[in-house]
Order: sequence, then structure tokens, then C-alpha cells
Amino acid sequence: MSEGIDADVVKGVAETADYAGAAIGDALSGDWDKAADNALSMSENALGVATFGVSKGLEEAWDDMAKDNGLPAAHDGLQDLAKAGGDLLGDGLSDLVGPAQSAQSLQSFDSGDILGGIGHMAEGAAGTIGTAVDHGLSDIGDAITGALGGGPDTGSAGGQPDLSQPPLTEDDPGLDMSASQDAEPSQ
Repeated sequence: MSEGIDADVVKGVAETADYAGAAIGDALSGDWDKAADNALSMSENALGVATFGVSKGLEEAWDDMAKDNGLPAAHDGLQDLAKAGGDLLGDGLSDLVGPAQSAQSLQSFDSGDILGGIGHMAEGAAGTIGTAVDHGLSDIGDAITGALGGGPDTGSAGGQPDLSQPPLTEDDPGLDMSASQDAEPSQ
């Protein structure tokens, strides 16, 4: 005995495919806002198919309640959350890549040079990471110098020992080594 495919499932899968196609078309034409909106609709539809309509029912219930209370519809709320998350990720990526390489990357992507765009992103990220490592190593070096007796109290600028003067020796007239040589060890 075989069970038939539910017509609602077939319809949901077809709608999901339509939204996916529309999202791809919008992305190819450069309309990123419409592409994102269609991708969100595709995800909502796919979830509706996977939950056999339960998520759609919850979304409709939210929308009814939201309309009565001046709240955004479920789709709009999800879109706002996705946009905020995307903005955070985009800002973080932009900070990692740096402004110059970000601009070059965008120019490459806009001209269709995907590998060039990725290359600019990698170059910018490597520079940012390299600078952070340099600063970290410098801080570690400063900490070691301070622990070994160097540091701000050495009288030199930058917390480094003043190596411009030769070290004092026993023959220097300003150094009296007799007190330390004649002293008896304490017990």
C-alpha cells in the first residue's frame, strides 16, 4: 500500500523553488535587498514544508496578534533580525579586511572578478592579522624587558635601556668598587 504525496507539500516545494529562483535572479541583477527578501521567503517556505505547515500556522497567528498590537509582521521581524545580523557580520568583515582592500575587493566583485575580490579580502585580512600579531609581540617584548629590569624606570625613552653610553668598568673614576670587594659576607 503506497501513500500519495500531499498536495500541500508539492505546492510548498514549488513555492520554495520559485523564491529561490527569484533570489538568484535578484542577486544576479544586483538588487541585493530583493534577493535577501526572496531568500528569507524561501527559508520560511522550506521550514513550512519541513514542519508540515506548523511554522506557517505560527507565523499567521503572530501576524494576527501583531496587527492588533502595532507590531511588525513575522516576515518583517525576521527580515530586520537577519539584516541586523548581516550588518554586524559585514562590519566585522570590513574591519578585518580594512578600508582600502574592501574598496578594491568591491571593485573586483562588481567587475565580475570573483577571484580578484577574494584575493583583496585575503590580503587585507592578512595585513590586519599581521599588524595585530606585531602589536602582540611588541607588548610581549615590552613585558619581558620590564620583567628583566628594563622598562620605564631605566631613564630612557620608550622604556628601553639606554645603550648609547658604554657600561661602567672598574677603571672608571666615578665607580667605587672597593666597598663591594672588601665587604665580608653576612651570615
